[in-house]
Amino acid sequence: MNYGVSYTKGCYLGQEIIARLDTRGVPAKMLRHLVFADDFCAEPGADVLVDGEKMGEVRSAVPGRALAYVKRGKNDPGTTVDVAGHAAVVERLPPW
Repeated sequence: MNYGVSYTKGCYLGQEIIARLDTRGVPAKMLRHLVFADDFCAEPGADVLVDGEKMGEVRSAVPGRALAYVKRGKNDPGTTVDVAGHAAVVERLPPW
């Protein structure tokens, strides 16, 4: 399905990103839903760590949940991440 994107048109704003998505198939990072085991409320801008390595950043949060951009390869549903010493499980965004 095309979705109104041309892969043959000349130069246009965003062309490099579109070409990269076409080549790799997935974006470098995705917005994901994080679910904490407790009622921890992460601060926006807090690092999302996987095995001690920064793999993303919290964008917004409420007690027990957060939205965060997480890098490709570490954003699969079920992945356990750490935010400020609190464990969270990565989930796809709910279909609200």
